[in-house]
Amino acid sequence: MGKVPRHFMILFSLVWVGMNCLFPAEVFADRGFQVPEIQEDFGQYDRIPEPQENTELIQQNTQEETGTWDWITEPVAQGWKWAEEKIAAAWNWMKETASDAWDGIVGVISRIADVVVDALSAAWNWILEHKEIVITILSILGVIIAVIGFVIEAPLALIVGAGILLGELISGFISLISGNELFSDEMLLDMLIGGIAGGISALFGWAAGAGAAGSSVVRWLGTRIPWLGRIFPKMFGGGVGAGVDQSLWDLLRNGKINWKRTVIAAGLGFVLVFGGEYVGSHLDDIIKWINNRNIPSFAQSFVRSGNSAAMTAPKRVGDTPFGQWLQKFAAEGGGSGSSTLTIKATIKAVDGKEYLLFGDNPVAKYKKGNLSRINTDMAGGRERARKVFKQLAKGRQIQWDKPKKDWARVEDEKGELILQFRTKNDGSTNIDVKINGVYEDIHFKP
Repeated sequence: MGKVPRHFMILFSLVWVGMNCLFPAEVFADRGFQVPEIQEDFGQYDRIPEPQENTELIQQNTQEETGTWDWITEPVAQGWKWAEEKIAAAWNWMKETASDAWDGIVGVISRIADVVVDALSAAWNWILEHKEIVITILSILGVIIAVIGFVIEAPLALIVGAGILLGELISGFISLISGNELFSDEMLLDMLIGGIAGGISALFGWAAGAGAAGSSVVRWLGTRIPWLGRIFPKMFGGGVGAGVDQSLWDLLRNGKINWKRTVIAAGLGFVLVFGGEYVGSHLDDIIKWINNRNIPSFAQSFVRSGNSAAMTAPKRVGDTPFGQWLQKFAAEGGGSGSSTLTIKATIKAVDGKEYLLFGDNPVAKYKKGNLSRINTDMAGGRERARKVFKQLAKGRQIQWDKPKKDWARVEDEKGELILQFRTKNDGSTNIDVKINGVYEDIHFKP
């Protein structure tokens, strides 16, 4: 009896456990006993960590490698950071130092400018108080500079001296016709400013013309329009001189520069020089045209009055005293009835060779064994030399160099010298001719 209940109880327990496993359900006891619900995380448990021997060994090796790399890179990184800091500090120091230095330079220049302006203002005030003395000194100085430039053939000195004198005379004349009394304070002030502006503007005009003469623009212009390339430096210098003259006049007279007047004056100077150069290069044609003009009103007045003098009265400008005086400036002087000068080259033997020459008594001149020029003679003095030069230059533009005592030159289409008229202090005159394949130096004795 003891074994049966025991086996039964064991069998019943197994059946009950199996049914609960196969058919899970909530069971409520009569007295409220509740079987706890099996949670979803049932069966989750902490797993036993696997052995870490290999991981720890790998981490140990990695730490060792990382430590070695840091030992190499950290000093470089620190050095780079130190360099960046030093460079930034040096740059800031340079900027601050440069700024301080610039401020110092500006301060010094400002102080110098203040001193110069104060000195110039004081000097100008003294000049205004003693205008008569200053104008006298300025006039004497202008005469001395012009004479020295004329004697030693220095174009710059002659131009500056003439600029001073012409500035005084023109400004004084304009002031007089403007209503100011003769040698009044206003007229003296105008003469003073005109002399100063005239001398300085002449200097700037000469410098501008000389600088333009050798520029690439003028050379390029000479290859396209030869005549314009030859006269452009003078035109440019005239424009600059006129602009500087007007600027100085406004500055000294009114205390400020009128840029509109300056531009207009520069343009007029440019155009006037162009007109003067054009008239100078066509002077013979202009004089010939004037002298060939008829004066019918004058002659017809005699005819209508029945005066017998009508037959002998001049009928052209060239027949009048004015026309005869005007003819002196042309290549063919001596009035309208004078004969035309004719000059032509002939073949002459020089040192066993034949050359086409204009003058007589040829003498060859050599330099380092090579023929450099042939000197020849021609009678008639300077007056005939002028006629010969103009005859040889006929049909070409003559460039007169007034500061050098009426020196003149003629260039070909490429801008190369082919004729030159030169005067000397002893009264003699030379003409350099380079149109017959040889350099001929013609000497005209006084």
